[in-house]
Parts: sequence; structure tokens; C-alpha cells
Amino acid sequence: MIIGLDASRGNRLVKSGVEWYSHHLIRNLFKIDSRNRYRLYTDKELNDFLKPVSPNFEEKILKWPYLARYRLRKLPRNLYRLGAGFPQRRSQKGF
Repeated sequence: MIIGLDASRGNRLVKSGVEWYSHHLIRNLFKIDSRNRYRLYTDKELNDFLKPVSPNFEEKILKWPYLARYRLRKLPRNLYRLGAGFPQRRSQKGF
């Protein structure tokens, strides 16, 4: 199975809760899983502490200029077009 992970949070130098969680999750997956393939998606090159150390991990750098806007506006539309099946909002008319 190919599993994609957002490694951009764990790749930050200054970490808080979510960043540490992502960092430790990826580091421990290096140690325990050699059957599945992992793609670590990030916005810049991974730091040494998250560089893939086994052949079933690969790094993918995504260069999106407006990532936050994409996540909020375009990603839901693209997922809907692919058939993700988001529930339709009811019209407020008639209530």
C-alpha cells in the first residue's frame, strides 16, 4: 500500500504539539514498517532528522504558492469533482 503523509509540519525547526506529533510519527514509522511505501509530502526539502532512511520512504516537494488558499477553497472542489461525495447544503428558502 502507498501511504501519503504531510511531513511539512514535522519538518519545522520550531515545533509545538502538532509538529512534534508529526515528527515522532514519521520517525517511528521509519523503525517499525518496511512493508508499506510512504510518500512524505512537504513544501521544502526535509531536514536531516526526517530524511528517508529506508527504501520504502520517499520525499516529494510540492511547490504551491498559495497553499492555505488551495486547502480552503480549491481542494474541496477538486475532491468533489473526483467523487468524494460531500453532502449538499440545504437551501434556506422555504424554512
